[in-house]
Amino acid sequence: MGVPGRWLVTCIAAAIVTLPWAFAVQKLVSPRPVVSGESPTSLVWGDRVFSSSRSFAGWLLARGRRYKEWAPLHPQGVAILARRPYVLPSPPVSARGAAKSSATTPTANPVITRGARPGSHLKLIVQILLLVLASVLLATAFTPTFLLSRGPPALRYLVQANRAYVAVVAIAILLGYAVQGLG
Repeated sequence: MGVPGRWLVTCIAAAIVTLPWAFAVQKLVSPRPVVSGESPTSLVWGDRVFSSSRSFAGWLLARGRRYKEWAPLHPQGVAILARRPYVLPSPPVSARGAAKSSATTPTANPVITRGARPGSHLKLIVQILLLVLASVLLATAFTPTFLLSRGPPALRYLVQANRAYVAVVAIAILLGYAVQGLG
């Protein structure tokens, strides 16, 4: 027969270990791009980086293409090489002759800025609580036996019998944070 409540402790520990790993997997599966207020100054094309239209035109010419043919197909790339903001094309004119939008304005690349949002306060609170829990579990797992002898006998027995489990749960939580930090 096992220690009473072992299944309850195991289920709670599994839930606690799963949370940081869930955050880590979510971050790895759907990363949010970093958005800066800076405009791009170079164009990445064909595993090369170009900072001027002249160098890019030479590269295209060496591959049998002309910059004049490429430019109308890639207005955002031309804007980057010219170091000016990219302006979205004017919206189509409706049947009444009025544009659907007031004016064209310089804009950042919508693909880059779509995912950038501040993190949730609830997520931060859960992460802090999990780190505190991992710290307490590690401290409990590595508490010397003579200090445990001063506590209640039931708690002393529970900690001594499950010292390895407590340490593994704490380490798993910390590994979850390490994996999340890598992503």
